[in-house]
Amino acid sequence: MIVKGVEVEWDQRYFDGLSTSVRYTFLDSSVSGLAIGGFVDGNPLQRAPRHDFTGTIQYEADFSDG
Repeated sequence: MIVKGVEVEWDQRYFDGLSTSVRYTFLDSSVSGLAIGGFVDGNPLQRAPRHDFTGTIQYEADFSDG
């Protein structure tokens, strides 16, 4: 079984409270030498996406009860 990939992440804080995050993942997985359990040579692993992209925007604020 061969699994190789790369993950890149970028976090940015713009000003007090506002930030963003972007993450990209590339995964190259291929099965070789396994003929059991439903695996077939050359197929990628199940539930392992080749490309994954995630982005978030976050704003934090302080609240007080005074």
